[in-house]
Amino acid sequence: MDDLFNAQEIWKLGVLGILGVAAFIQTLRSAQFPMVFIGAMLFISTLGLTEDANRGSEYRTWLFALQVNRQLVYMVCAGMVMLGVAIHASRISTRTVPGLGIGMMLLGVYMGLITIFHSGPIAGLLAVALSVFSVGTMLIFLASQMRSWDEIMTVLRVFVMVGCLWTLACIIQFLIDQTMLTTGFSSRRFVGLTGNPQHAAGFAAVMATVGFWIYVNDSSKRWRTLAVICATTHVVFVLWTASRTGLAMTVMGFTGVLYTRLGRSVFLAPVAVAVGYGLLLVAEAMGVRFGFERLVSTDDTRSHKWTTLIENGMASPVIGVGLEDAGGSENGFLYGFASFGIGVPIILAILMLATLGVCLRLIKARFDTPNPIGKRLIDLTLAFFAMYWAGNMFEGFGVARISPQLCFFVIFACMASSMFAIIQDEAAMAFEEASETPADDYPAPIRA
Repeated sequence: MDDLFNAQEIWKLGVLGILGVAAFIQTLRSAQFPMVFIGAMLFISTLGLTEDANRGSEYRTWLFALQVNRQLVYMVCAGMVMLGVAIHASRISTRTVPGLGIGMMLLGVYMGLITIFHSGPIAGLLAVALSVFSVGTMLIFLASQMRSWDEIMTVLRVFVMVGCLWTLACIIQFLIDQTMLTTGFSSRRFVGLTGNPQHAAGFAAVMATVGFWIYVNDSSKRWRTLAVICATTHVVFVLWTASRTGLAMTVMGFTGVLYTRLGRSVFLAPVAVAVGYGLLLVAEAMGVRFGFERLVSTDDTRSHKWTTLIENGMASPVIGVGLEDAGGSENGFLYGFASFGIGVPIILAILMLATLGVCLRLIKARFDTPNPIGKRLIDLTLAFFAMYWAGNMFEGFGVARISPQLCFFVIFACMASSMFAIIQDEAAMAFEEASETPADDYPAPIRA
């Protein structure tokens, strides 16, 4: 603990303290400002400690103090969001709190209760409190912040800002010591500031997709500039991870973005491709080696892990064997089964079916809204849910307690719920306007 507060790290904590005071004052003034802390929670959720078996030590990036205190900082950010909710309680509405988000919170509560058997009551109850407080806070706040299509776009702009900050943090680490950004013995795979290449790939895939969506749909030049930086750098990150899952998720996301914008994107996409290709050349010139041969490889790297997860789950089917002894994380359902027993894959299956139901409603709602941006936001939301559940088949997204995928899922669930309310309000407004319009402009005939 002493190394965390030495002379080299104390200035960072001092800066955070000053920023915290300024943020508190701004929270008193603006009901929307806590959205900054939602972005901070997303950023903090990406931080993880990577252990190098060959070195027998942890990777220490320039954000090491945040990485080791990730859970505490994450909860502090959630607390600031809750403070904003309490201060501006009169503007809070629970009308659009999504059932999917509540289900994800209950999944965290269930895993926390099972943790009591593995790690003791304190660890289990802390896990329960973490899930209820962090996810519950996000649900309550976001339900009141997306009452129009423009406000939903504001949330996506926060994504872009977080993506650019994450890129900047990785660039700083690259300039300090680039070996801290990669792991592996035979091929150095990008991990960024996360715990492993798969986590980095999943995060970068979603960030690239959202950045690309803002790039082709936002009318603001400033945000489009930031979006192209976010999208292109995170595509590079996906390629650098050499993750086939991440690449597949990126393709699915971009397909959703281009679904209705293919005509215009024909002219815009080459710019993004050119910038991305330029970044690849620069990175390679600086010594970065991309594992492209792994991306096109047909090697089976999952079956053995899946077998191990099934065997460990069957050894203790009710409460599992715990996260540390699960034997892998290459499938969310099996990872949950091995770690916490049969209850987790059942809950995940229910959530997946519920997500399918929400997606079917979104497809119908897409035809009901006359707003073109609304249609494209629905396309993006559908793409994300497809990315999440496809990625969950090859990585343990659903079991993570603090992860960018959990943040993404909660935010997009709130977006979907808000979309239904917005479209309902549009229909009500159209009906009122129609009822106020006279049937014709001619006076009624005079009868004898």
